[in-house]
Amino acid sequence: MITTTGTMLKTFIDLFAGVGGFRYVLEKMGLTCLLSSEIDDKASAVYQLNYNSYPCGDVTKLAKDDVPEADILCAGFPCQAWSNAGEMRGFADPRGMLFFEIPRIAVLCRAKVLLLENVPALLSKRNRKAFAAIVGALNAAGYEVQYTIIDACGWVPQ
Repeated sequence: MITTTGTMLKTFIDLFAGVGGFRYVLEKMGLTCLLSSEIDDKASAVYQLNYNSYPCGDVTKLAKDDVPEADILCAGFPCQAWSNAGEMRGFADPRGMLFFEIPRIAVLCRAKVLLLENVPALLSKRNRKAFAAIVGALNAAGYEVQYTIIDACGWVPQ
């Protein structure tokens, strides 16, 4: 289990779940996944194999009654809009707009902690306004933002 300000964190929601990287780590730490969402059928099939749980589909379709209260909301929101490998269209790319589902769902599930992941290019000069909008949306939902770039090559196979 993990704690924040003396409160034990026990449950989480896994948005933009992919094949379940966040779930793998959080379950190893003793937390329980209450809901996962992933729109890609191939990633969802792997998630099903890994966790015996098929994610619900489109995050934009989640309504208040679909979202249980959870301690942590984790999300690896779509990076194509920000990535050097993509078209770098930011919020002009519909996938970039999917970020705004995170604060919406965070408020519904009353998450104490958000754990978000994206690409380093989100912090680039080109994306400065978009990053400010992301931080602003999270602040407006009641969250204080702390961020860092982590080089994953020392942690996972590339």
